[in-house]
Amino acid sequence: MPTTIGFLTTLKEVHLRGNSLSGNIPSELSALKALQELDLNGNEYQGEIPGKILSTMTALESLDLGDCAFSGVIPNSFKLLTRLKSLVLHNNKLAGSIPSIIGTMKSLEVLDLDTNEFTFVPRSIGDLINLKTFSVTDNKIQGTIHTEFGQLINLVKFYISNNEFGFQIPSQLGQLTKLRDGFDVSNNQLIGTVPSELGALTGLRQFRITGNRIAGNLPESLSALSELRVLRVDKNDLTGEIPPKLCQSIDMNEATAYADCGEIACPCCSHCCEEAVCQCIFTDPLRCSRSRL
Repeated sequence: MPTTIGFLTTLKEVHLRGNSLSGNIPSELSALKALQELDLNGNEYQGEIPGKILSTMTALESLDLGDCAFSGVIPNSFKLLTRLKSLVLHNNKLAGSIPSIIGTMKSLEVLDLDTNEFTFVPRSIGDLINLKTFSVTDNKIQGTIHTEFGQLINLVKFYISNNEFGFQIPSQLGQLTKLRDGFDVSNNQLIGTVPSELGALTGLRQFRITGNRIAGNLPESLSALSELRVLRVDKNDLTGEIPPKLCQSIDMNEATAYADCGEIACPCCSHCCEEAVCQCIFTDPLRCSRSRL
């Protein structure tokens, strides 16, 4: 990136996505005080994120540094980006704890930290009352799913799959009644039962708890999830049956349902799983190929 970009002091948007830019992000970028969007996704930047440079651009509303090779941590100086609505850092090599200062970034609506090496989510995450997307899939995050997530009442997407979260799904997640696009806690180390409070997520289209150690019966309250298009409860220790009313509300021409059919009765399942192998039970191969995962 040329240092002369610093002369464009009234610039509001910089989109340099998908190039082969490398080297240092020039300090002259900090002169762009009016900049609202900075997209450097899909370049070859390495090393630590230059927090001192980026945090001086206090008008930023969207920052996308995904698909690069940044390492280190999220800079604490990002707390100065009080207008930031979207922070995308997916597919880098960032590690350690997500800093507690993230809770001070009250304007955030999108936080995408997928495919890094983060190990911990702070409880201050519950202060992001405007957040609509929280996504930390494919990290190394341990600990519990904090009850503070229940404070994020504007969430539409909640994705925490492929981590090392343990203990139970907190009942407070039933307060996330605006969830629509997805509830995905798959492939963690969760135990206990599915809380009945999740039946309040009536607009949910995808419900995924596959690949944990969740046991017991699914609560009847899940029958209220009439908008479901993907139901994955396989590879757990569930017993009993899929709530019959839930099966009645699922349109199998549109939806996909997976379960361990040898352990839990599922008359509306499109796929039955045994020993980590899932097979489509439709006789029509076209319907199997159309099934949404």
